[in-house]
Formats: sequence, C-alpha cells, structure tokens
Amino acid sequence: MLMPVKYQSKKTSWKNKNRQIRWFITPLYMAALAMLIVIATTWAFEYSEKQRFDQQNRITVLNQLSAIRARLEASISSRLFLMRGLIAYVSVYPNITQAEFTKTAEVALTQQVGIQHLNLVQGTTISHVYPLEGNEAIVGLDLMTIPNLRDAVQRTIKTEETVVAGPIELIDGAQVVFISTPPIFITSSQNTSEKRRYWGFGMLLVNQENLFEEAGLPDSTNRLQYALRGRDGQGITGGSFFGNANIFRHNPVTLSVSLPSGSWRLAAVPIGGWPTSSPISKWLWIGGSMLALMTGILVFTVVNAPMQLQRAINKATIKLRQANEEIQRLEQQRYEQLAEHSRTLEAKVAERTQALSQALENLKATQQELIHSEKMAALGQVIAGVAHEINTPMGAIRSSVENISSFLSQNLEQLPTFFQLLTPIHQRYFLHLLKKIIRQDTTLSSREKRKYRRALVHQLEQHSIEESTVIADTLVEIGIYEEIETFLPLLKDPKGQIILNMAYQFASLQKSTQTITTASERATKVIFALKNFAHYDPSGKKIEANLIEGIETVLTLYYNKFKNNIELVRNYAELPLILCYPDELNQVWINLIHNALQAMNDKGILKIDVIWQDNQVVISITDNGSGISDEVKPKIFEPFFTTKPTGEGSGLGLDIVKKIIDKHEGRIEVESQSGQTTFSVFLQMTQN
Repeated sequence: MLMPVKYQSKKTSWKNKNRQIRWFITPLYMAALAMLIVIATTWAFEYSEKQRFDQQNRITVLNQLSAIRARLEASISSRLFLMRGLIAYVSVYPNITQAEFTKTAEVALTQQVGIQHLNLVQGTTISHVYPLEGNEAIVGLDLMTIPNLRDAVQRTIKTEETVVAGPIELIDGAQVVFISTPPIFITSSQNTSEKRRYWGFGMLLVNQENLFEEAGLPDSTNRLQYALRGRDGQGITGGSFFGNANIFRHNPVTLSVSLPSGSWRLAAVPIGGWPTSSPISKWLWIGGSMLALMTGILVFTVVNAPMQLQRAINKATIKLRQANEEIQRLEQQRYEQLAEHSRTLEAKVAERTQALSQALENLKATQQELIHSEKMAALGQVIAGVAHEINTPMGAIRSSVENISSFLSQNLEQLPTFFQLLTPIHQRYFLHLLKKIIRQDTTLSSREKRKYRRALVHQLEQHSIEESTVIADTLVEIGIYEEIETFLPLLKDPKGQIILNMAYQFASLQKSTQTITTASERATKVIFALKNFAHYDPSGKKIEANLIEGIETVLTLYYNKFKNNIELVRNYAELPLILCYPDELNQVWINLIHNALQAMNDKGILKIDVIWQDNQVVISITDNGSGISDEVKPKIFEPFFTTKPTGEGSGLGLDIVKKIIDKHEGRIEVESQSGQTTFSVFLQMTQN
C-alpha cells in the first residue's frame, strides 16, 4: 500500500512543478511577444518618418535648384536674344565696318555684364571685335588654330545651329563660356535664281563667374553645394566644370539645364551631406522603447494575475478541506472524551467535578468552533456562486487572451509590410481611425446597430462606394457611424478596405484588453471578499472595524444570487470605526441575508439600512418574503429550532446570531408581517 501512495505523491509533485513553471513562463512569453510587436510598430513608424523626411529634404533642394536653373537658362537666353538681333543686322549689311560694328555692339550691350568679347567671324577668322581696345591682336585670328574652339566652330558650320561650348580658358587665363550663333548666309540674286552664300557667324564669350553669380550658384546661404557637368553641352556624359565632381556620387538632386544645342547637368546636395535620420527618430525610439516596456509589464501583469488567482483559489480550497477534516476529528475527539467522562462520572465525585469543569471549558471552545463551523457551512452554501463569479471572468480573460494571441499570430508578420505600403495620406487616415476607436466608449444594442448600418449603407451608395454593406458593417463594429464624411476619400481608395479591416483588427484587440481589465477587477473583488470572510482572528480581542465593509463583503459573496431576480436597496449612513469582533459580525450578516433570500425564494426586494441613532448603530435587513407567523416568532432564536425541511437547516443560525449580538452587549429585534420581515441589530458605538 505504501509504494503506490509514494509514487502517486511524486507524480503529483512533478505535475505541480510543471504547472508552476508554466505559470511563470507563459506571462513572460506573452510580455516578450507584446514588446516585440510594439518595437516592430515603432520601427515601421520610424522608417516611414525617415522616408517622409528624406522626401521633404529632396523637394526643398529641388525647389531651390529649379530656381537656379531658371536663372541660368534666362541668363543664357538673354544673351542669345542680344546676338540674334546683331546677326540679323549683319545678314542685311554684310559689309559692316569695324566702326559700325563697335557702335552697334555698344548700344546692344548697354546694361549687360559679364560679356568678355562680342565678335564677328567671317569664314573662320575673327573680322570684327568689340571692344576693340586692347583686343586688336585677335583681329584676323583663325579660330581653327585654337584647339579648344576648333570642334565648336566645326559644329556651328555643320549643324547651322547655335552652339554653347566650354567653359574654355582664354589666353589671359579667364574662364569663359563660348556661344556661337547660327551661321550667317547672304542671299544674292542672279538671273532670277537665288543662291545662299556662307558669310560667317557671331561669337559671344561670356565670363563664367559672372554667369554663375547671376544664377546664384556661389551663394552658400541656402546651405547647398552645387556642381555642373556636361562640358560643350554634352549633358550627363560631359565633364565637370563647376563645383566638386564628387557631388554626383552622393545621391544628388539633379536637373537638366537646356542649351540651344545640348544641355548641362546641374546637381546639388546639402552642405555636410544628406541627413541620415529624421529629427524625431530618436524620440520615436525612446517613446517606442518606453511603450514596449510598459506594454510588456501590463501584459505580464494581466496574464499573470489570473494564474496567481487560480493558485490562491487552490490553496484556499486545500485549507478549507483541511479545516473541515480537523473539525470532524475534533468533534469525534470531543464525543469520545464526553463518553469517557460519562462512564467514569459515578465512580468518583472529585473526578466528576473535575470532568464537569473540563467539559465546561470544552463547551466554550466548542461554541467558538461551532460558530466557525456555521460560518464555513454558510460559506459552503455560497461557494458555488463564488466559483461561478470567478469562472465567468476567468473565461472572459481566457477568451480575450486567445483573441489577442490569434491577432498576433495572424498579423504580426504582415504589420511591417502593411505600414511600409501606407502612403503619408493613408497613414493619417489610419491613425485617425485608431484615435476614433480608442475614444469610442458607447455600447450599441443590436437594434441600434441595424439602424446605423442601414443609414451608412444608404450614405455610401450615394457616394458610389462599392461593397457598401460590408464597409457599413465594419464601420459600425469599430464604432464609426456618424460624421463619416472625413473618411469618404479613404473608402473610395482601392486600399481603403485593407486599411479599414486592419483598423477593425486593432479595434478587436482594444476590446479584448478592456474585457481582460474588467474581468480581472471583478475576480479580484470576489477573491478579496472571500478572503475577508474566511479570515479568523485567533486573538479573541475586539478591534476597530467598518461595519459597512463587512456587510458589503457578504453581499459580494452573494452577488450571483442578486444579479438575476433580487433587487438590492442600500441606505447607508456615514459611520466611524467601532470596537467589535468583525469576523463574528460577518457571520451575523451572512445568516440574516441568507435567511432573507430563502424567505423570498431568491426573488424579491432586499433592503439594508444602516443608521446612527442614540449613540447606537442600527442595522436593519428587510425582505418581502412570506413573513414569520406569530406562533413561530418567539421560538426562532432557540437552538435547533427550524421551520425548514429536514436537511436544509440546522436550527443554529439565529441562535448563533443572538449569542454573537449578546457578546457585543447589543440586541436583535424582529418585526414581521405578510410580505415584509425586518431583523434589526442594535450595537453600542464603542471606540478606542
């Protein structure tokens, strides 16, 4: 017989250890999972913010770069416009003299800056120069002998278009932009047939520094670095001629500067390079880390609380069982002792006297144990209801945790992708939906839901939104059924339903957390009441206590009976703490309330009044049951008297109540008639 018991004990111990390990690991796992979700969400928000910040910086640089490009193109165009007028004059008067050219160029270049030379090239040889003073040496110079200009001259003659070349370095070391005009052709009439004869072209040398200053390139007040490439108008394939060529390797914002034949490539980056992160990235990570930590703590607390509660219930159950066994053992022991004393009572008078004294002490102890036993018996009557009140929130918590776990397992891997696909506009709508969901605190009935659903379907159909019925159902479920005009653009968007469904998932997550909080509070309240009622003070001394708290503890234990067919009316006056035996008074309240419920067959009105009257506290408990007859009323406080069927009552309830009230030097009165019975307890206002 010993081996199986020992084996079973070891097996039970092993199960208990496994259960304790599981109770410890599960909350940690859930807390870690919740923290990972918050961190992943923070990363998604931070990544989205960085993308937005980079895009905003590039747009700012692009706007500034567009203004510089416009000024640069305008500067080149204004000088080309000047040349076109001069070339038109030469095509009409090809025999223009140097003096005439000087006079014409002087008028044309009034208020123009940065022009190094304005020349006429006849054939490929410079024939006219402005200004002539100091430049007499270049008259008669063949441009084909200058390597830097040979290709530009050939392209001008071949393409018959305006050519912008350079920048090139002149003999004096100055950097200029060479601009040639389309070739000049002279038309002559011979025998009614017209022939075009090539005469030459105009040449304009613009100072590079003046041109770029006029465009604003050297200006560093806007905190940008610029670079130009595309020498000789070759665009992106041409060499760099302004700024640091490395700018083109650092992801710059680029624009094409249009030239008459070709283009330049204009690039810009912020001084010091592009920012690597958004200004609020650090705060996002700090806030996300704190939120993840708080979320982990909250989830750990919420998940761990029911498990700790279950452990407390198991321990309390074991203690109750042990107490019951101890009571039975003591009762058997007392019976055997009384039997032994009865057999030896007639033997010796001294022994009889001693036995009677001992029996008196035992009876006093038994009376206290009997009160405690009655208390445990009363507790046993409500334990089923208490278990129901605990199991109900436990079931709600378990269901909510399963909903949260299901949401995480189905959506955790999709959340980063979902947030990355959201545009800034979609993000604003999504955050607006979440705020509306969080602020929603109204619970709608089924009838109200149908009413709002029909109105939403009608409104959505007016705006030609597809799947209006499905969308209306989702909106009502997440609590958005009024003032939906703000979300109409989102509902018309192809991604609107995806965003709305994700918001619905978050709404379900919020409802689950609210359910867990409410259920945990309810279960905690019941356990606290059970703990207070089962408490036993072995000191046997009066202590200061709040009588109303003791009554509320009993009402909490009977909540399962009140919530259906009992209307509870409380009238409490404000009372100070009084000296009493609170554990024994709790037994008084539970016996009186239990009798009242039985008198009403668990259906009716229970009224509890607590008043202060003539330095006494009066507690009245009134029910609207069948009442107590005048014949029975004088006997109700006698021990073992009961009007209940056999097995339903011991007849000690009111006897114990009266003894407890007498111990407090108080009194109890009863008034009863058909349809109303009131038990009133009078206690002296004794304080330290």
